Amino acid sequence: MSNIDALARTQLTELGRMERGYVKPVRRRGRITGYVTYCADGTYLWRFKSRELAVAAMRQQDLEPLSVH
Repeated sequence: MSNIDALARTQLTELGRMERGYVKPVRRRGRITGYVTYCADGTYLWRFKSRELAVAAMRQQDLEPLSVH
């Protein structure tokens, strides 16, 4: 077993916490009304009107944005 296999889920989350973030669309009545951003550990960051703004804000904070569907 390698060292990476021995890591708990919370430890794996911590590895990407300062490098990655997630952009998730907010849907109401079948329409996308905005986008929310989260840290890798699931911590809510902010809500944006467009995906482009969410991605730009994350990059300004040195986070690599990943999409969540």
